[in-house]
Amino acid sequence: MTAEEKKDLEKYLWDKFKINVHFTEFSTKKYDPIKNSFPKKLAEANAMLKKMRFPEGFFDQKESAGI
Repeated sequence: MTAEEKKDLEKYLWDKFKINVHFTEFSTKKYDPIKNSFPKKLAEANAMLKKMRFPEGFFDQKESAGI
């Protein structure tokens, strides 16, 4: 798409649907903050939970009030 076509499409979308769209150059750099930080946070949470002691039956499933 040329710059002129992009500008025309932006104007068309704004005039017809009131949608503000801007085109930028595509980046091939992949960065997923969840994928990069999740293993570290999971390890920290596991380390913290290993230090805690829970009473017997703490995690047993409770019956819900059938409404």
